[in-house]
Amino acid sequence: SVIRPGRANDTAKQVAPIVAQIQHADYAGDRAAMQKGYDDLKPFLEGKELASRIRYWRGFAQWRRAINGFNDSVDPKELEQNLKSALGEFKIAMDKDPRFVDAKVGTISCLGYLAFMNRQDQTRAKELVGQIMPLVKEAIDIAPDNPRLIWVRGPILWNTPPERGGGHDKAI
Repeated sequence: SVIRPGRANDTAKQVAPIVAQIQHADYAGDRAAMQKGYDDLKPFLEGKELASRIRYWRGFAQWRRAINGFNDSVDPKELEQNLKSALGEFKIAMDKDPRFVDAKVGTISCLGYLAFMNRQDQTRAKELVGQIMPLVKEAIDIAPDNPRLIWVRGPILWNTPPERGGGHDKAI
C-alpha cells in the first residue's frame, strides 16, 4: 500500500478495505487472511491520527486468529504467540487512547484465553485473571452496554460463583 500524506480521512479510506478483509477473514475462519490483514496494516503504524485504531485492528487480527485456531486444533504455542501479539497491539492502542473500550475488551479476552491455556499452572493462571478484573471494571465504567464487552464478560460471569457476583443466570 502507498501511504498518501494527508489527513486521517485519507488514511481511513486506505485502511477501511484492510479492516473489512480482516473481518471477512474472521467470519470465514481464514487464519492466513487474518495474518495478511495484520501485515497489511503495518505501513500505517507511524500515522498519529488513527494509531489506536490501527493497533486495535492488528490486535484483533491476531486475537481472532488465535480463537479460530482453537477451532482448528492449531499448535498451542502458535496460539499463545498470536494472543501475545494481540496483547501487545491492544496495549499500545490503550496507551494511545485510554478510553478505547474495544482494546480493553480484546485484552480481557486474550488474557482469559491465556489463563485457560495455563490452567495447569495455577500461579500463572491466577496472575492472568488478576490482570483481567481491573480492565473489566474500567470497561464497564466507560461503556457498560458495549456488545463486545457483554460477550467477553459472559464466560467470566459463567465461571464466577453466584456468591462472588457471577453464575449461569447472570451470564445469560
